[in-house]
Amino acid sequence: MSHFFTKFGPSILFVVMGFAAFVLIGAAIYLLFVHRKDGAAEKTKNEQLIGKVALLVMAAFAVFMGRNIIVGMNEWIGSVIYVIALILGYRLASTKGVRKTIARALYVMVGSLLASALYLMGFGGSHSAVPLKDAQVNMTDYESLQNGARVFGDYCLSCHSLSSVRYNQLLKLKLSEDDIKTKILKRSDSQIGDLMMVSQPRADAAAWFGVPPPDLSLVTSARTADWVYTYLISFYRDDERPTGWNNALFPGVGMPHALWTEEGVKAPKFVEKEDEHTGLKVQHLEGYEMQRQGKAATPADYEKTARDVTNFLAWASEPDQDSRKKLGYGVLIFLVLLFLLARRLNKNYWKDIH
Repeated sequence: MSHFFTKFGPSILFVVMGFAAFVLIGAAIYLLFVHRKDGAAEKTKNEQLIGKVALLVMAAFAVFMGRNIIVGMNEWIGSVIYVIALILGYRLASTKGVRKTIARALYVMVGSLLASALYLMGFGGSHSAVPLKDAQVNMTDYESLQNGARVFGDYCLSCHSLSSVRYNQLLKLKLSEDDIKTKILKRSDSQIGDLMMVSQPRADAAAWFGVPPPDLSLVTSARTADWVYTYLISFYRDDERPTGWNNALFPGVGMPHALWTEEGVKAPKFVEKEDEHTGLKVQHLEGYEMQRQGKAATPADYEKTARDVTNFLAWASEPDQDSRKKLGYGVLIFLVLLFLLARRLNKNYWKDIH
């Protein structure tokens, strides 16, 4: 179940939250300007307050939508806005009549979305005793992105596809068409406009590896960039495994160390410690000992290579994210102006009612 939410949760939440935000904005406009009783005596203090609260709710979700365009939904700020909306929704639910019906429906909607977000934060991600290292993803570091694309083409593309990316999209990384054809697109039967797919049939891959190697188009979205980076630097030699390799972050992984010629061969250093929860003696990984040096002159050089690959995979999860973020700033400015306009219109609308 958690695997389903890990893979599809962000997309589901994005669609549901977008729909919920538009419904909420529409309801807020209705509360502010449409559902109005005639006569000064019928305009109570509660109704004045409800207009202000509705405007705040509309503004909160409008800002959330603009922010979502910029940085996505999987950060703590989104949950804070959920909580604020819940508090405001509770205040809305204390009114009567049509307002109460609308408010209750919105309150249930926001509450269910909050529960879904908390579930994904608690159970939808990956958990491990190995602390995740900062991948330092930077979509403006084109040198890193270009190197990551080349390394991915050399070591990863033979097994792992990027079914959401076409070779010609790599032009956005300021790679030339010749570089793409000679250094990344190495299949003679592929064109630069093709998707970055592997040539081996899935049935053969399943027979060779037990399961077909996964597509990596959204791996940083599902696992986070920090997880991918930590995974790439956590391989070590283990002769007891069928592939001869194991991974501290993903114990028992079926994938061999694809970048071992870059990093070299390292052996783990385990120390026996007492588990703080069970009190039993367990093997704790203290570090690694390099047995054979790879192409990378130092561990830091290999870590940079792993970081470049992670950076590229983060870009591949959404090649147009840079333009989306730039658009998001304009959307936020527009929403702020819309909020100020709505506030002014609301005051003018009710100015004759005291």
